[in-house]
Amino acid sequence: MHLFTLASYIISMVIYLNLTFFISPILGSLALIFYFLINAVFLGHAIFGREGPFLRMMLGSLLLIMLLSILGWMVMIIYNLDTVRFTLVLLMATTVSSLANKRMRGKNGSK
Repeated sequence: MHLFTLASYIISMVIYLNLTFFISPILGSLALIFYFLINAVFLGHAIFGREGPFLRMMLGSLLLIMLLSILGWMVMIIYNLDTVRFTLVLLMATTVSSLANKRMRGKNGSK
């Protein structure tokens, strides 16, 4: 689990570097797809652990979109949503999904 959390943080940094320096649509798309896969699985497993894998993935994706929307809205209301703050929103969403998954794994007693 820690490996995927670390990978998600690294992917967030890749997205930041891509938005700042490289501006490559292919790199950005691939990084965003991997970011969504990792964090949607975390959220789906944490909240909908007893459902089937496809339903967990879909509901986790919806939760991730909602989480990113709410965090992005809060950052926009506070100041402005630029590249740096967008990366902070991605990092906050990664932290929330990882902590939710870790907390639910502890309650279920599984490793």
